[in-house]
Parts: sequence; C-alpha cells; structure tokens
Amino acid sequence: MCCEWKYVVVVASFVVQFITAGMQYSAGVYHYIFMDMYNKSEFETSLVGGLLLGVSVLSAILGNFIAQRMGCRVTVVSGGLIAAIGFGLSFLCEELFEVYICIGFIGGLGLGLAFTPSLMIIEQHFPTNRSMPLGIATCGLGLGISLWPLGVNYVTEQLHWKGTSLLVGGIALNICVMGSLMREPDNYKVKPMPMFKPSVLKIPVFIVMCASYLFWSIGASLIYIHMPEYCRSRGVDSDDVDVACANLICYIGMAVFVSRGIFRLLNTVDIVTTMICTVLIGIVLTGIWQDMFEKYTGIIGYCLMFGFHSGYWVNFNLQIAKENIGVENVAQGYGYFTLLAGIGTLIGAPFGGWLVDETHGNYDYIFYTAGRLAQLICKCDCDCLT
Repeated sequence: MCCEWKYVVVVASFVVQFITAGMQYSAGVYHYIFMDMYNKSEFETSLVGGLLLGVSVLSAILGNFIAQRMGCRVTVVSGGLIAAIGFGLSFLCEELFEVYICIGFIGGLGLGLAFTPSLMIIEQHFPTNRSMPLGIATCGLGLGISLWPLGVNYVTEQLHWKGTSLLVGGIALNICVMGSLMREPDNYKVKPMPMFKPSVLKIPVFIVMCASYLFWSIGASLIYIHMPEYCRSRGVDSDDVDVACANLICYIGMAVFVSRGIFRLLNTVDIVTTMICTVLIGIVLTGIWQDMFEKYTGIIGYCLMFGFHSGYWVNFNLQIAKENIGVENVAQGYGYFTLLAGIGTLIGAPFGGWLVDETHGNYDYIFYTAGRLAQLICKCDCDCLT
C-alpha cells in the first residue's frame, strides 16, 4: 500500500467526524423544530435529542467491539448506512414516537458505530507520532458543531423538515464513501483490548473520574438540547429568531474547536490548567450570573465559555487519567467512561424537559442544575489531583 494513502485516511476521518458530530449536536435545533411540528411537551420532545446523543455515545462501545473483529472500514461503512436509513425514514414520520425510533435509535446507532472506528484507523497508519493526525481528524468534530446547526435550520426553513431529513440522510451516505477509503494495513494486527476490565474498579481515582464523566454528560446535554429553545422563549432582537438560536450551538462548536487545539498543544496538567478547570468552569457554568442572560450578547458569551471549557475538559480529564492510573488502565477502563457518558446524556436532556414542564416554562432551573453539576465535576477533578 502506498505510504501517501495514510494522509487520505486522515482526511476521510476528518470528514466522518465532521458529519457525525454535526448530525449529533444539531439536536438542539431538531428540538425546537419538533416542538413546532408536533406541539408536545418539553419532556416528550427532548427525548429525541437525548436518545440521539445517548445512543450515539453508547453505540460507540459496540463500534469499538465490531471494529476490533471485523475491521474499521466495515464498521464505518455500516454505521453510515444505518444513520442514512434512520434519518431518511424520518421523512415518513407522522408521530413523535416514530421520530424516537428513526432518529433517536436508528440514527444514533449508525452515528455511534462510525465515530470511534474512524479514529481507530489512524492508529493503524500512524503507529508512532499519531498526535498530529489525530488532532487534525478530531478538528472535524468542532467544525461540525460549528456549521451544522445553522445549515440544518436554513434547509428546514427552505424545505421543511421532511426535505431536511432526506438531505441529511443523503449526506450521511458520505460516511460510507469515506469509510471505503479507510484501507487497513495488511501487516497490522488488531489486538482486542477489554474496555470493561473489572480490576480498574478497585482504583479509587478511577471511580471518581467515572462520576465526573457522568456529571459532565448530564450537564452538557442540558445545555446542548435546551439552549436554543430557551433563547426562543425569551425572545431575541433579531430579524430571524431561529437563526439566532441555532447560532448559539455554532458558537459552542467554534469554542470547542479552538479550545481543543490550544490544550492539545499545551498537553500538560499543571497549576495553571488546574486553576482554569477548578475555578473558571465552576464559576462560569453555575448559571447564577443572570445579568448575562438579559441580552443575546450575554448568552453568546455564555455559550463561548461553555464551549471553550467543554473542549478543554475532555483533554484535561484524559491527561489526569493517564497520570494517575496509567495509560493501560485508561484504555482498559474506557468503556466505563463511555457507558456513564451515554447514560448521563440519556438522562440529562429529558430531565431538563421535565424541569421546564414542571416549572411552567422556567428554564432557569436547567442552568442551575448544569452549574451545580459543573461544581461537582470540579470537586472530582480536584480529588484526582490531590
């Protein structure tokens, strides 16, 4: 195989990350679209986004398992096909529970299957010095979050949701195209690695980090799903309210993109980065600064800070794990992190919808909850560092 092909694989991985992340994190836009279409409660509607994000995360475990046995190319292509079928079938949905099945379960399953193997393939082509190609590939995630929500909103305004569902399903087929480009080296042996090794559960720091992943996923899903609808409920001084609300997720994505790049370059856990995590994320995300929410520009600032710390926290937590429990234990226990992140995402969005319904449209409690969870995350991370 030509050595230059490995760079084609990096580009293919970038595109897969761009599409999968964009489809997943446009869930907040799907939320207000379905609120208007089906006229259901916040709780019922938020199940769509919760299922999409949660099933995507949980099925990444399955994707890892299949890729180790059948190869990354087969898994990515299969995932793209399943995702395309799920979103395409939503064209036929007349009831909200049908959307749960098509987008939440089928679409989420496909996206999750494609996501992890599209990064695993890079490890085959870059056995050493893989930090840069992995960094390039994962940039697709931040870019996808930055561009997709606005695109989904625009297409829906032009074609209604049924047209959007077909278009998104068609774009998902490009995951299959990219997957077909992911050739696997003939001399590379995939070594199956347990993702749920019981022995790691005996490490106290590992348990604390599992709790941190659970808290983070609950809080993050609250914001990703409910921020756009919250903005709509308050009213925005804009010619196109839906565009302004969709832009909020785009701002989060831009900040994630920048943050991941900065802290990947730093690649360190020291007193400065520790203070950033434990102080700034705890203060910014508490949601107690209500003055920030009086104007749209304040909400933009909140989203930028949330996105910046979202991107930072992922790198920060993995670095803590490697330094405290070792690289091998992180790899052999990563399934627990993923499982809890998926469960947290499944819980977070519907719980936020229930809070809004019970408080008769008051979104403040969503942000109070997210902020309190952020403080718990900071406590967990501090415990890991001491």
